[in-house]
Formats: sequence, C-alpha cells, structure tokens
Amino acid sequence: MRSAKQPSFAIQNLLDVAIQHQNEGRLREAERCYNKVIRIDPKQPLALHMLGVIALQVNKNDVAVALIKKALAIKPDFADAYSNLGVAHKRLGNLDAAAASYRKAIGIKPDYSEAHSNLGNALSDFGKMDEAVASYRRALSLKTDNVDALSNLGVALEMLGKHDEAIASLRKAIAIKPDYAEAHSNLGVALIGRGRFDEAVVSCEAAIAINPDYAPAYIDLGNALLAVRKLDDAVVSIRKAIAIKPDCVKAHNNLLMADQYRFCNQSETFEDACRYGEIVAHIARPISNHSNPLVPERRLRVGMISGDFHQHPVGYFLNGVFSRINVKNIELYAYTTHPLEDELTVKIKSNVSKWRQVMGVSDQQLAKDINADGIDILVDLSGHSAGTRLPLFAWKPAPIQVTWIGSNVTTGIKEMDYILCDQWTLPQEEESYFVEKPWHLANTWLCFTPPEIDIEGGPLPVLGNGYMTFGCFNNLAKINDRVVIAWSEVLQAIPNSKLFLKTKQLNAMSVRENILLSFGKNGISRERILLEGHSPRAELLASYQNIDVALDPFPFPGGISSMESLWMGVPVLSVKGERFVSHVAESTLRNVGLSNWIASSPKDLITKAQMIASDPGALVVLRKTLRQRLLESPLCDSQTFANNLSNAFRGMWRTWCGQTN
Repeated sequence: MRSAKQPSFAIQNLLDVAIQHQNEGRLREAERCYNKVIRIDPKQPLALHMLGVIALQVNKNDVAVALIKKALAIKPDFADAYSNLGVAHKRLGNLDAAAASYRKAIGIKPDYSEAHSNLGNALSDFGKMDEAVASYRRALSLKTDNVDALSNLGVALEMLGKHDEAIASLRKAIAIKPDYAEAHSNLGVALIGRGRFDEAVVSCEAAIAINPDYAPAYIDLGNALLAVRKLDDAVVSIRKAIAIKPDCVKAHNNLLMADQYRFCNQSETFEDACRYGEIVAHIARPISNHSNPLVPERRLRVGMISGDFHQHPVGYFLNGVFSRINVKNIELYAYTTHPLEDELTVKIKSNVSKWRQVMGVSDQQLAKDINADGIDILVDLSGHSAGTRLPLFAWKPAPIQVTWIGSNVTTGIKEMDYILCDQWTLPQEEESYFVEKPWHLANTWLCFTPPEIDIEGGPLPVLGNGYMTFGCFNNLAKINDRVVIAWSEVLQAIPNSKLFLKTKQLNAMSVRENILLSFGKNGISRERILLEGHSPRAELLASYQNIDVALDPFPFPGGISSMESLWMGVPVLSVKGERFVSHVAESTLRNVGLSNWIASSPKDLITKAQMIASDPGALVVLRKTLRQRLLESPLCDSQTFANNLSNAFRGMWRTWCGQTN
C-alpha cells in the first residue's frame, strides 16, 4: 500500500481554510472545502478523515466509519484517524472495534493522551473499571490537563465506590475547565455517592446553568433533590430532562422510581410506565424464533439480570435462595450490569452455572447472546432502579420473561410476561395497573437471608430510659411531609417519647437541620429527634438496640430495613397502603404474625402507637421472641421459598409449552 503524498500548495490552502471553518463551527463551509480537495485528489487522507470527523459531529456515525476507513487505507499510520474511528465505533455500540481502534492509535503514537483516555471510555463501558482507571491515569501522565480523562476517571472511580477519589478527580477537571457541564453533573453523582447531597444539588445546578439543554444534569439533580426530601422539585427536574430528550430511557426510569415515593394514584404511574414501554418498543426488534425444546418437565435454564449482585438489598434477598435451588431442575445464569463485586458476589457466583458481565453490551447484542445461551426464563431483578436493563426485555431474548424485586410498579413493557408477587403485594383488584400477568407465590414474594453477624437485640430500651424510643432507618426520601405530620402526632400522644432516625443522608448537617425544622413546625422539639448518619451493616444492626418500636414510612415502607428490624427484635408499626409498594410492609408483617401492627390509616397509627406504648411488658416478650418467630416464618424459610420459586418457573414453562405446541 503506497504512502500518502504531501498535499500541493492549493490543496493545503483549502485544507487550512476548511479546518478554520470547522474549528469555528461552520461545518457546511468546511465540508464544501474538504469535498473540493477530494475532487482534486480523491486520495487525500486528511480531507477524508476530517469529513469523517464532521460526520461524527452531526451524529452520522456510519458515514464517519466509512470515511475514516478510506483515510486509513491511504495512510495506515494515521493515529488521529484510528482514535476517531474508535469514537464512531463506540457510538455505534461496537466496543470491541472501538477498543481495537484506540489501541492501534496508541501503537502508532504511544504518547497519545486522548487515545489512552478514549480507550478508558471503551473499557469503562465494558465494565472493566480497573483497566479503565489505568488508561485514564496513563492519559493524565502524558497530559495532566486532559479534562475528559479527569472527568471520566472520576466516573470510573465512582462506579468502583471510591467516592473521595472520584470527587477529587472531577474537581480537578472543573478547575481546568470551569464551564465543563458534564464534569459538574458527574461531580453531583459522586457527591450523592458520598452522601453530600446539598453539594450534589449545587453541582448539578451548575451544570444546568452552563448548559440548560443537558438532560443528564436534570436527572442527576432529580436524584439529589429526592435524597433531601424535595420530592416535588425532583419530579419537576426529571420531567425537564424528558422535555429536553423525550426518548431518554433513564429519565423515564427515574420518574417511575420517584412515583413510588409520591402520593400519586396508580393510574398516573401506569400511564408513565406505558409511555416508557412505547419508547423501548420503538427501538427494539423482538426475537421471535425461540428454539427452546418444548419439553414441559426438562431442566430449565433461568437467567437473572441485575446490577445488584453484591451487598445490596436485592443481593441479600437472593443469597439464601440461590443456594437452595435444585440444580437438577433449574440451571441458573447470572448477567450482571454493574462492575462492583464483593464477598456477597462471590457467594452468588458460586451458585450459578454461568456468570457474565454485560456492561457495555448493546441490548441488541445481549438479546442475541441470551437467546444463544438457550435461556428459557429471563428474570429482571432491577425494575426501573439503577443498573436496569429493562429495554433489553423489549427484544424478547427468552420465551418467558419475568420481573421481580427491583421496583414495585409495572415495567410497562408488553413483552414482560409475568410479575412475581404474593397475595398481599398484588391483590386482584389492582392487577389492571400492570401490563404483566401476576404470578402469586405462596405466602411471600421475598425471602430474607439472616445476616452473618452475631448481634443480639438486647433489653427493651424504655425500661432503662424511662421513655419510649421510636425509630426508622429507612432512606430519608421516604419520610415525606405527611409522614412527618403523622409521626409528630405519635410523639405528641406519647409523653417524653423520642424518634431515632438513621440513614446516609443524615451525614449532612444541612439535611439534619432540615428534618429538625420539619418536626419543629409540627410541635416537636429538637431534643426529641435523634439523628445519625451512615454506618456499616454491623453497626446499623446494633443501633436497633436503642429502639423500642420501628415506624414504617408511607407510601413507600421498608423492605430489607423492616426485615432487619424484626431480626433485631424490634417490631414494625406500619400503615396499610393501596398499591404494590405500600403492600410490601403488609406482606412482611402478616408473614411474621404481626397483622395487628398494620394501621388502617395515619390516624389509626397514632391509636396503635399509644396502645403499644401503654404495655411495655408485651414489648419485652415480643423482643425476646421476635427473631425466632422471623426464623420460623415463611420469610426465612429459604428452602420452601426456593421450591415455590422453582414451581412458579415450572408452571410458567408448562403454560408456554401448552400454548406453543
């Protein structure tokens, strides 16, 4: 292959003019100049490459690939062209090709900082975060002011849970380029991860001030506002993201998660979910040629997809169940959407036949891969929460698709066949708010794996304190204004009683002040509200020793927090709701024999709290026996639950075989 010749004076002059036009944003003028060059010399590599760059700038990525490849055929040692070819491949979802292109650029030019940074982006999308971090650091060793590398390094570090390092890297990027909207928004995410929510709000607002059309900043701002109990503002922010980018899947996911915290009716949430379903359906091309053998009683291959196969409520719920599945009947495959792995991940991995990291794999490709794996039943474990791959389900990679655990609203995706529930979480009169067909498991839809931490509940605190201590260790976003009013009335009805709140948002002094002011407006003095921030799980469990009775927020009650409270001998006083998310507490309490702890209304909550506080002797007995009651309940019977789950999958499969034959 011949080497590229030097351009003539006339061509060089045209190239210089074109580059100036391009640098100043006059893309049409630049394109005309480059095309003049091509007419004079069809094999001018720089002109072909720069036309490819213009194609990238206007999102014509296929065109960019074709043009840049032409340039490389003429000039194989063109490092810039390989780097931009990688950008085009990455946008098209061809991550392997993108990484290969970046590596070619680096091979030609080892000190090419931008190519190292771009390689880090591809590795990050693959979920190879440690390798991505190494690439970003190499880029920065070559060019310390590479702001893209600094920003993306911050994102990768945040994904690895290294919040402080992430914040430092993002602040460096902003110091170099103060008008870098994406870095401000990314900093907001990192600050949320560190529990510095007020600062996160400021960072996201700074991103929006710089670029009012940057939809991700409105999403991140919504998350930060939700965390500090500004629910209405959070929803407004998320809806702004949708107004800017109506097909933004993440924004719709976040809106549906926010709906669970709100006192909105089920019809509104159902409409939001159906709009989401229409968006993902528009993108997908469902697979119809499922070749799974139609043998009703054969061993089934069940795939589970989630970003929470680690120390997370979903991971805690799955741990004991996976180990009890009869491998002769069910073969488990796990598809993880998050790079984080810990000791719980190791346990989960040991109970699956195949473990696969699917970050960065496009929905289209992943659908093909899952179909090739011969998955009979594919289970979504994220719903609309972080790390979700719900749009994948619109591609219908498996003949049967099920949603479970992740979020407590409908997915809105018509290709989702079933939702796992129980008689309490999804009663018949509410089934019309789900596009999925409910599959009711016996007794409970969840199974609690007791923590491997040797901590006892201890004596009833009121006996030593002389006053009743209520408590809640839930996400502070659940403690809305109506909850504050109800709990304030509980405290007013029971003299000298106190409320102990503990959650990560309370690390921030401004958030503490806000919650104290909220209760103060309802007549509760500051000394009656005890506040603590985040603790490791062992310390969190030990903190239940300071609570007599746990109060459940509404309409979004506790899940894992209620189970942990019961484990520590602390009963939970909840309020009956009118939708799936609100019924979760009802299911938990009924399964442990505490149906009388479910108040029919906030007013009834006060009455029940007074009755409970008037009989500390009954609380002493309950505290001593509650852990054993929990262990003997369906909530902790992992073997029976695993059998029920397997039977559900078998029933779904038999139905499929009967309908398909």
